[in-house]
Amino acid sequence: MQKLPTERTTAAILLALVAGCVDAVGFTELGGYFVSFMSGNSTRLGMHLAYREWHSALFVGGLIALFIGGASLGALIDELAGRFAASLLFLVEAALIGVAGHVIEGVHPITGIVLLPIAMGLSNALVLGERGARIGMTYMTGTLVRIGTGLTRLGRPGEARAVILDCLLWGALVLGVALGARGQLRYGPEVLLAPAAALLLLSIVEAWFSRRRAA
Repeated sequence: MQKLPTERTTAAILLALVAGCVDAVGFTELGGYFVSFMSGNSTRLGMHLAYREWHSALFVGGLIALFIGGASLGALIDELAGRFAASLLFLVEAALIGVAGHVIEGVHPITGIVLLPIAMGLSNALVLGERGARIGMTYMTGTLVRIGTGLTRLGRPGEARAVILDCLLWGALVLGVALGARGQLRYGPEVLLAPAAALLLLSIVEAWFSRRRAA
């Protein structure tokens, strides 16, 4: 995080906020399964297998497979779209989340369930760091480890800023979960239109920065 330019740092924090919001809605709609936190789903998969709950295991395994597919799609877009890859990824993610929010309680609820883990996998495929490094947007275990280890190196140059940025990233995810849960209670799944709109705006801003960097 400490090596990212300002606009990329802002994008990372916004993506974590979006991921938290989306996961809160997905968690509610799916009755305790995740659309972005695949470590949690992997634990549940192991438990279902242990108790021979085959249908539940197949369901959560499907969520994991969709997430992997989204990450693969995102990596393909990133490879083919050049300097506009980030903008296009934001745009596709916005479309997936927006459609999901619109149809989950409509006539095609399964479509919304399918689209959300794809969108979250797509988000994690975004290259934000230097030399092709990717920063996980939908899981915070690594971020919390960096905070813990960074606290022991606060006297070194740049470490304090790195810890602060990682804390912001983690805090954004938690805040997104809180906002998503509250929005779900008041507006239902259509609260997903808010993060979709934020991603659309981010796509436009990123396209502008891409043109500026190329000039």
